[in-house]
Amino acid sequence: MLHHNKIQKILKNNENNSNIILYSDESKNEQLNKLRADVIYITNLAINQSFSWNLRSKMKVFDAELFAIEKAFEIAFNNRQLNTEKVWIFSDSQAAIKRLKNSSLKSGQYYIQAIRKWAEKFQNYNIQMQLEWVPGHMNIKGNELADRAAKKGTKLQRTAIEKYISIAYIKRKIKESALIDWTNIWQASKAKGKHYSQYECRPKWKTKAKILKKQIWSTYIQLKLDHGYFKSYLNRLSNYDTNICQFCNTKESPEHLLLFCRRYSQIRSKIKKEKQLNQLSSKILFGTI
Repeated sequence: MLHHNKIQKILKNNENNSNIILYSDESKNEQLNKLRADVIYITNLAINQSFSWNLRSKMKVFDAELFAIEKAFEIAFNNRQLNTEKVWIFSDSQAAIKRLKNSSLKSGQYYIQAIRKWAEKFQNYNIQMQLEWVPGHMNIKGNELADRAAKKGTKLQRTAIEKYISIAYIKRKIKESALIDWTNIWQASKAKGKHYSQYECRPKWKTKAKILKKQIWSTYIQLKLDHGYFKSYLNRLSNYDTNICQFCNTKESPEHLLLFCRRYSQIRSKIKKEKQLNQLSSKILFGTI
């Protein structure tokens, strides 16, 4: 209600059209994988204009939010009058508004720079700018109009003549393509070794966040690579004359230590109980970290 009353007050005292009010929004059609941006330009309590752009699928949702805000600035500037004193732009994207405070080389940089240029133009004409957040889906007329127009627009098969593509989208596609090539090279490689290849590892850009002590991580890697402080590996050195486990009288390999050695039977039982597992395997122990 606070926002509704605010707009009512602005429009009621806007007989000379000294205030411009716009709402921006975006919508994504998951089925068609299309993005849409819309701007609603409100001139009085009953009349409004709708501007729409079918952005297709080569942008991210965040970029579409910034795109819509940038278009709102452009529409406001093109519709300014000699007596225009203030422009109000409302968006339901907190992330996009916060991004405008940061000019770093991150997602949406192009639109950030464009919006700042529009802001400078308004400043040169002594026109105040007010960019505010409004909550989505709260029956705020302008925002609901923009939201409905955006959702309707994503279903359209026709696209605008302009082609829109974001740097973030290009980066994502480059990483996806590189990961596919990396995976193909990895799968075709014959240098992985028989021991390591059993884990069926897949290349990934980011590893899962695990905070471990250096000694624990080192032991984990040694066991996984079959190169470490256990007799099946140390036996190749001159100082070691056996590869037999002193507790089990069988070959002391990573697989034996982790899955069969009597010395660690209690630890294995604890792991199976905590993880609710009937059996342990090398793939489970090394593939879930």
